[in-house]
Amino acid sequence: MRAFINGCRNVVGLDGCHLKGKYGGCLLSVTALDGQNGLVPLGIMVCKNECAKNWFLFLKHLKPRLDEHPVQAINFVSDMQKGLRDDVHTVGFRGINAMMKKP
Repeated sequence: MRAFINGCRNVVGLDGCHLKGKYGGCLLSVTALDGQNGLVPLGIMVCKNECAKNWFLFLKHLKPRLDEHPVQAINFVSDMQKGLRDDVHTVGFRGINAMMKKP
C-alpha cells in the first residue's frame, strides 16, 4: 500500500472475474495506476459470486487504506456490474468520481 500512497495516481479500477475449475467462485480485484501506467494490485478477494454484498464487504475493508492517498478525490473505473456504483457510494469514499459504464 505504500506504493499506492506514495507513487500512484488517484485512479482505482474495480473488476471481478469468474473462476472455473474444481472450486469455482469469483475473484474480485482492486488495482491502481502508477506514474508509468503500470498496474499496482491493491487487493483481491475470492468469494462464491460477484454480488453487491461481496463488493460492499471488500470495499469496506479497503476504504481505510484508500483514504490514505494524498489526493482528495479517488476516481473509480469499472464496468458497473452487480450494483457496484451503489456500493462505492454506500461505503462512503471521500470525493468520489465514479466512471462506470454499463456493458
